Amino acid sequence: MTYIGSHRKFSLVQNLVLLIVRVVAVVGLGTHGYAKILTLMSTDPVRFVDFLGLGPKISISLAIFGELVAPAFVLLGIFTRFFSMFPVFTMFYALFFVHILGGDPFNVAEPSMLYLLLFLMICTFGAGDLSLDAVFFSKKRGDYRD
Repeated sequence: MTYIGSHRKFSLVQNLVLLIVRVVAVVGLGTHGYAKILTLMSTDPVRFVDFLGLGPKISISLAIFGELVAPAFVLLGIFTRFFSMFPVFTMFYALFFVHILGGDPFNVAEPSMLYLLLFLMICTFGAGDLSLDAVFFSKKRGDYRD
């Protein structure tokens, strides 16, 4: 039986790769989230995609959560699979509904696709042993068999 923080036993190299992927994905996506915070905090009116008719301010706030807040938990490796679902959803929406349906060229849509794939990988494999998930949710330290 697996649970949201569970993971398999990985080798040291695999754990390092999972850590590197987490760091690169979170730092890269975080730059986009930070730019959105600056947009939200500016005195200019917010111009952003209106997600489900919620209005641009709520929509940009949801994007900030998916690009900055949830990835911070992924970086720490706490509830990694759960929190990685937020950037997956955010990037899925950005890729298909904003960029592809918006008629953007591939080079504009490409970052959304890459972050979607990176966070989908993190969601699939978890954080590995170099994470707070491993510290708090391992049944027996060093033994992570399902």
